[in-house]
Amino acid sequence: MYRNPDDMIISGVCGGIGTYLNIEGVWVRLLFVLLTCFFFLGFFIYVALWIALPSAQSDSQKKEMYGRHDYYNARQKRNTGYSSASVDSDRTAIVRQDQVWEMHSTKCSGQ
Repeated sequence: MYRNPDDMIISGVCGGIGTYLNIEGVWVRLLFVLLTCFFFLGFFIYVALWIALPSAQSDSQKKEMYGRHDYYNARQKRNTGYSSASVDSDRTAIVRQDQVWEMHSTKCSGQ
């Protein structure tokens, strides 16, 4: 586990934990804030992890941190969710957003 310099507010500890657990860093930050507000434990854990965890500086460390060969794509966070698209006036289909783009580009080009 590394501190994440790409997702850093103070030192990258929460961003690194979020990357390691494959969740958004904001949830880890929220947990640290709650632990600090209620028990003051979050502050001590954060400082200990700041000292203990190395920062991912080299490409090989960042690849290991993200767990992918191409960590630049991991940082771009491509939106591949679902949305509704109107098929006709009576029906609405739930399709992937990349399919909506494909349907839209086909319709515009007249195919």
